Amino acid sequence: MRRNIRFRVGDIMMILDIKDKTIKPIMWALEKAGYLRLESAGDAYKDRIYTFIKNTGIKSPSINGAEVYDHNTGEVFSPKLNKEAR
Repeated sequence: MRRNIRFRVGDIMMILDIKDKTIKPIMWALEKAGYLRLESAGDAYKDRIYTFIKNTGIKSPSINGAEVYDHNTGEVFSPKLNKEAR
């Protein structure tokens, strides 16, 4: 994501060799936490196009359920606690 700022979900799925049921919660959490912006929904989930908009440093965030922990800033984002749309 950091390398190709604008990317298709299908490309990430192919590189990581994962299915959409695995990547959907990850993408959702990163989008809600403000790391990604959806640019185009597409007909299939793999055709969605996202832009990476929040680069806080070299370490990637950890995702535990819907909670996102940023190892660079120490911030935690939980959509259940943070109601604002990002």
